[in-house]
Amino acid sequence: MEAAASLVVDLLLQLLDGKPLKETLMSEIKTQRSPFVGYPFLNWMNEADEMVVGRRFSTACYVEESVPSVIYLALKYHEDPEAGLIANTNLGGDNAYRGAILGALLGAANGLEAFPQRWVQGLLHPPPDLLNGNRQDSIG
Repeated sequence: MEAAASLVVDLLLQLLDGKPLKETLMSEIKTQRSPFVGYPFLNWMNEADEMVVGRRFSTACYVEESVPSVIYLALKYHEDPEAGLIANTNLGGDNAYRGAILGALLGAANGLEAFPQRWVQGLLHPPPDLLNGNRQDSIG
């Protein structure tokens, strides 16, 4: 758990500092500082998500399987948060845990406006000014 949390926090800090998600993940994969990034993710980019999350990695909540699943999904969908979160949901299993971490990474990298308005409308407590499209006020 400590290694997983360390990786996720480190990734989020880099993203919030302005580093692109794909570049951040590729750097982690290259340096192999975390045991969760030691997989041939790039070789799997053209495969169906179900082949990676469900066959190579369990859809269950085991950290050693779910964190690499999130890395795979974040790398594949780094520019399309909506598609990434929908893909994660459709994979089933413990998609809530994966979705929370994946959403945090995709959101930190792409900003609040990357999430569809239809996902925000009707929330009891939406992020401040998100409905008005004012990203700067909503993140800081």
